[in-house]
Amino acid sequence: MSDKTNRNSPSRDYLQLGKALSDQFFLLEGKRPRILVGGTIDPLSRSKNKICNSLADMGYDVDLSPKVNILKNLLNQCLENDTDVVLIYGADCFSVQELLDFQDKILSDQPHIVMSLLEQNSEYYSNCEEKLDQWILFKSEDNPYVIGYNLLNQLLLSS
Repeated sequence: MSDKTNRNSPSRDYLQLGKALSDQFFLLEGKRPRILVGGTIDPLSRSKNKICNSLADMGYDVDLSPKVNILKNLLNQCLENDTDVVLIYGADCFSVQELLDFQDKILSDQPHIVMSLLEQNSEYYSNCEEKLDQWILFKSEDNPYVIGYNLLNQLLLSS
């Protein structure tokens, strides 16, 4: 039996908690939380689809960006789509300075956006952890429902 269907699994618990937070966000904002998932990984990759499906299960309105090599493209999509949360997947192709520039530009226009990274490269993750204090960092092996729950929790705190 998979984590998703096991009634006593931690994944199911986080799914239910995430749905409740999503409903709470809907009551406060009048819309579902909107997340843009983008980065340097092919949008059709299995791992990216798994995270997007998990986020949608929790009540997110999920926008999936095409593969980007320039953060400006992701920034434009965030602003055009009134994004509440951005999850950059496979960010190790971007320098920490590029991420900080992205942060400055997005926060000047959308001060309540939640910015997050999902990273596979542990050395890059450690480097980011020290410098990106406004970001929520996740490792690629983290449970997608735990990721979704933590992002919703932070989104509600920032609203």
